[in-house]
Amino acid sequence: MRSVGQYWSLHESGVPCHWVSGQRPGTQKESTPMNIKNVAVALVTLIASSAAQAQEPMQWRVEDGGNGHWYGTTPVSMTWPALRDWCTAHGGHLATLTSAQEWMWVKQSVPAIGKFVGGYQDHSDAGYIEPTGGWKWVSGEPFVMSSFMAMDDCPGGSEGSCGCVGDGNQDVLHYTGCCSNQLDDVGDGIVGGCDSVARQGVIEFDADCNNDGIVDYGQCRDGSLPDYNGNNIPDCCEDGTACTTSLIVNGSFELGVVQPCGWICIGVGDNRLEGWEVTLNSVDRERTEPGGCNENWFASHGNYSVDMNGCSVGGIIRQQVATEVGRSYMLSFDMSLNPTNVSVGLLQVKAGPVSQVFQYVRRPTNPQPNERRELEFVASSTLTTVEFESLNREYPAQWNGPVIDSVRLIPIGPSLPACAAADLFRDFNVNGADLGILLSQWGPNTPLTESDLNNDGVVNGADLGILLGFWGPCPN
Repeated sequence: MRSVGQYWSLHESGVPCHWVSGQRPGTQKESTPMNIKNVAVALVTLIASSAAQAQEPMQWRVEDGGNGHWYGTTPVSMTWPALRDWCTAHGGHLATLTSAQEWMWVKQSVPAIGKFVGGYQDHSDAGYIEPTGGWKWVSGEPFVMSSFMAMDDCPGGSEGSCGCVGDGNQDVLHYTGCCSNQLDDVGDGIVGGCDSVARQGVIEFDADCNNDGIVDYGQCRDGSLPDYNGNNIPDCCEDGTACTTSLIVNGSFELGVVQPCGWICIGVGDNRLEGWEVTLNSVDRERTEPGGCNENWFASHGNYSVDMNGCSVGGIIRQQVATEVGRSYMLSFDMSLNPTNVSVGLLQVKAGPVSQVFQYVRRPTNPQPNERRELEFVASSTLTTVEFESLNREYPAQWNGPVIDSVRLIPIGPSLPACAAADLFRDFNVNGADLGILLSQWGPNTPLTESDLNNDGVVNGADLGILLGFWGPCPN
């Protein structure tokens, strides 16, 4: 919930995963849902009319016939060489459009008109000739001249309103928006000429550094792989550690509708908090921007976080994940505070059979920093519910409370045995006979111990949970 008198503004930034640019005066926050909606609609309208738009990347999904890559437009305008380097530093590259199908999807899905893409003409190449020789893609993919490329002139020999013919070196590609909607060569922004200007670019993300078949950008964006330095490259790939994918869907709250700086209230039955279910009252999905608008805190990952006190008293969010009975898991999240009218944020976290209350004490100055919190548990079911509940319920004296971001759930114990390992009596059934053997071996391992099903050196409740999870016939 918000107090009257706080302000927001939209701020241009080159921060990775931040693509909306422009700036407008602050707008006073109102405390009623109707006014909140009106303000949000007005801001979205203003954003849509901005002269220099950048689009958050969209995925050309495999199930839609695509390649799984992500495409968007950059929030900065630069010369072509500088923009090429900017895209690389932000985990992507200027888009390489190697098929008519890819070009058609990008043209229809991304506001690409007037923007650089990743084609360039190499004068040192043995095949260089004007206007069609020596062309390359920044990715090193084969460059094949295609029908959607104009190269130097539009059909008929005159570019007309598309630019000017032969004025300076035209050694890089951009999307003209005319010339029958083709790609055309243009100046790189360094050599003078009427078409040699700084431009925005179309950026493509296709890296898969851990070879799991999923483009890294999507995993950084949804928080399934941590990217705490915000460069769209999973931290595990940069530091050489094993990449363990989180089981939580949209743990960083980046997936979903694009919203302006500020908040949207999401209540019971509202599906805008992708992957999560709101089961009590409401929560706020907040957008903040480093160096720009904030809510007295910043998201720890990307631009979005969730204030657990929405447009009413504290709310509850939860989701179910598939787990292995008896296996150990670590639930972690970043916690901060909406400090207006509250000095301590209280958050109850449940993960399967475990429940714990976490608190966050207000810092003397804003923005409130994020703190990492962890909760370890052993799964007792093949489906585990992860739940967050704000315990700040005193309205209106204390109507704000805890903020969460970057929720991750990863297995930390060894993989579980097959059913046959729990069949201690070896009769193709897990039943009372096996339970009796396990109970007789309870305690530290001995040379004859068979019941240490998770191989941790002791027979205890974790092994009992594994055995009970396989209760019944085992496949032959």
